[in-house]
Amino acid sequence: MARHKLESNQEIAVDDVIDEILRLKKFHGTPVIYTPQALVLRNSISMYYQLFQTVNLLHVRANTPFDKLNLIHERKLELLWTLYKPDVPYQRITKNWTSIGFQGSDPSTDFRGMGLLGLDDLIYFMKNHKEKATRVLNTSTRPAAWFSMAI
Repeated sequence: MARHKLESNQEIAVDDVIDEILRLKKFHGTPVIYTPQALVLRNSISMYYQLFQTVNLLHVRANTPFDKLNLIHERKLELLWTLYKPDVPYQRITKNWTSIGFQGSDPSTDFRGMGLLGLDDLIYFMKNHKEKATRVLNTSTRPAAWFSMAI
């Protein structure tokens, strides 16, 4: 039951889960919650809960489709273009998208599998790891490459 609570999308009181585990496992001590084992358990469960909250957020982003009518989504696409092609004027629909790893002239169609998470990841990669992102892009555009950068 405690694990199910931690892995759910619902906000929970971690202390309640820890109390449940301590009671079920029959921890002893006075007071039980301050024993060394309980403190280690509290830290572990707290990290576990934070991990599952992060994973759930990533699933939400990956399942959020790109929406051409959403101005925020469109601005992110423009930012992506500006990061990868700073000297080339932005065009929403152009064959030039293939030069940064998209399949065709409309990059929004390539976010089917990863939704907004894919777009956010490409932006993050170039903003925070520009040299590596550029190297991956250059590798992906070689004729012998077996992958496209953006898909």
